[in-house]
Amino acid sequence: MHQATLLGQALTDSRKFGWEYHQQVKHNWETMSKAIQNHIGSLNWSYQRALREKAVAYVNSYGEFVEHHKIKATNGKGQETYYTAAKFVIATGERPRYLGIQGDKEYCITSDDLFSLPYCPGATLVVGASSVALECAGFLAGLGLEVTVMVRSQLLRGFDQEMAEKVGSSVQQLGIRFLRKFVPVEVQQLEKGSPGKLKVVAKSAEGTEMIEGLYDTVLLAIGRDSCTKKIGLEKIGVKVNEKPGNIPVSDVEQSNVPCVYAVGDVVEAKPELTPVAVQAGKLLAQRLLGGCLEKDRVIGFHVLGPKAGEVTQGFAASMKRGLTKQLLDDTIGIRPTRAQDEVDVTFGTCFLRAELRYRQLSANSCCLLPVGRRSPPWRSRSHRGWTSRRRTAEAKPLLSLSLPRSRFCEDGVLSAVAEGRTPA
Repeated sequence: MHQATLLGQALTDSRKFGWEYHQQVKHNWETMSKAIQNHIGSLNWSYQRALREKAVAYVNSYGEFVEHHKIKATNGKGQETYYTAAKFVIATGERPRYLGIQGDKEYCITSDDLFSLPYCPGATLVVGASSVALECAGFLAGLGLEVTVMVRSQLLRGFDQEMAEKVGSSVQQLGIRFLRKFVPVEVQQLEKGSPGKLKVVAKSAEGTEMIEGLYDTVLLAIGRDSCTKKIGLEKIGVKVNEKPGNIPVSDVEQSNVPCVYAVGDVVEAKPELTPVAVQAGKLLAQRLLGGCLEKDRVIGFHVLGPKAGEVTQGFAASMKRGLTKQLLDDTIGIRPTRAQDEVDVTFGTCFLRAELRYRQLSANSCCLLPVGRRSPPWRSRSHRGWTSRRRTAEAKPLLSLSLPRSRFCEDGVLSAVAEGRTPA
């Protein structure tokens, strides 16, 4: 959806760069929605495949604690299975919160629903002022829809307010209208349909003023509650905050019950961001199950794709300061960005171990492996498994790109990289 909005904006900007088109350009919501669902489906499949490859059993059931070291799993057919374990990790995430007013659950959608909505939402009221609310509003406005944002107090609470107001001014330039200091008190359905017609009654957050508005869709983005209420935590004494249901944990993600750990959005006082949850999960797995630390020094970096120059600039500076694979693994990516892919490469093909020395590389045409050891072991590990140095050295390059302005320092560390180009 983000990409769809960017493409629409690019169409508008393209006229300033000489592009001429006379036919009317329209956006097809159904096509985009299908593409989103196909992408999500492919991600789910890849996760399940990765679990199988690691011999991890995937159980599609609802889990609930019955004892300290025992859970009950109920599948879609109502069949129950019991599992025991020495340790448990809670990573159930959060779900969008509703307003608790008449008509909210019956007629409103949430930020989660937007990505699977089968029809164009039309004129939309976005309730909330969080990053999710403004992001959704920006998506919809970028697709040419009429968007209004209802704000109870301030934009992006918890962020620098000077920057938050600049964001607000920026999105207003997209045609988004703000209703500040108001909260909905009732949502009525005037017409059925997809999307239909809704009337929203709202009250001033600072007085008695009441207003009404007509919209095709009302989208709620007012926060999320942890999914911890019905999984039996109270039976084993795990402490859970009443609202929004977060679990307090120690610095090592351990709850007050020694056998229960938690990561992700369910954890109290932690950033509710996907990359943070992913990193916390990796570190917890290392602590619980053990794992080797990657200390290889990064002496080369190849990136092929959009924004390659922007991404590479920061890596070039880091490599001059002795960037290692372990430092990359410890870095939390900014989501969703192109650079996030480069710091999350533990299971990718970017970091094949190989004997790689700067004297063997041409400044005009650098091929194959972006990372190696300064003192490589007798055996090197690729994405296909452990292979000999001879086999690795004879492997065909996975990709090649031209680096006409790159140079290598005496110690073999890449000191500057130009934007990559598709190999001929």
